[in-house]
Amino acid sequence: MQDPFHEVREDATRQLKQIQGLFAQFLKDRNSGYPTPSTELIYAIDELSETLKDLREAVKIASDNAEHFQLSAEELTERAKYVEGLERQLNDIQLGLAEESKLPPVGGTNAEAQDAVDRAAVAEDTAARRAEEQQYQQQLYQEQDVMLDSVYNTVGTIRGQAVLMGQELAEQSTMLDTLDEQLETVGSKLKTGLRRIKDFAIANADQVVVSQFSSSSL
Repeated sequence: MQDPFHEVREDATRQLKQIQGLFAQFLKDRNSGYPTPSTELIYAIDELSETLKDLREAVKIASDNAEHFQLSAEELTERAKYVEGLERQLNDIQLGLAEESKLPPVGGTNAEAQDAVDRAAVAEDTAARRAEEQQYQQQLYQEQDVMLDSVYNTVGTIRGQAVLMGQELAEQSTMLDTLDEQLETVGSKLKTGLRRIKDFAIANADQVVVSQFSSSSL
């Protein structure tokens, strides 16, 4: 499985730049008597909205498979913040588009003005729905961040316990080695003592035999 984030990220960045250029052109055209946004701008906004959904899904896939993609918690957080930044920029453009479309056009007919109002209402409704969706997504990201923090804290605790257990095992191993050395020393001393007692007993037995033989001879 390949990490899909970078490819989708490039598409989203390119689309946002295109929208920014089209929005700037819309503001310029509006001042020239064309109050309605171009079809290309509306289409580009819809396209970026779909791309952002794919990007959020890519972040989720990467988060669920962080070990496979060798991603750290910092990298996952950075990706989530990047997506949130794109969403904020797109939302600002949508709100700006809705606000500008509400204003009376510079020149133009009443039909054009009514069309601008209708478009503004649609754009405002779309922006509101997308704002709610973005708020929900941000809440999900925050919950994921809390879960990730909990997981990393648990892993840190387990690692600390493992290190402590390793230290205790090392200390116990050292104590066993010391005990073995002490037992060997005691065993050696016991053997030496027994050998001396045996030698002493043999020597005393020899002296008793000699004494008895001497008495018999007399």
